[in-house]
Amino acid sequence: MLAARQELGPESESAVIAAFLERASSSIEARVEERLAEISPPVRERIVDNGGFWLAAITIGMGIPITGVATSLPGPGNILVAAIAWTAVVLVNVAFNLRRGN
Repeated sequence: MLAARQELGPESESAVIAAFLERASSSIEARVEERLAEISPPVRERIVDNGGFWLAAITIGMGIPITGVATSLPGPGNILVAAIAWTAVVLVNVAFNLRRGN
């Protein structure tokens, strides 16, 4: 580097320095990329929700009014009806997720 600088003279000094910095920068970038590839886990493919979110939202959305109607009924069985409704909500969601393998 020093010999090339002396050979070319002071008018070419900035070009020599720029070329050196470019090579050094490329080398550093390559090392950083290599280390990042070693350290970071591979990027997983985007996870697609096959309706699990919507099933949960709909069943809960149905469970709330059923609970309201059931608890407004006269008699001792209103809490039992609400409990059965929420048990059904849980069972539907669990069955769906077990079928998907989650």
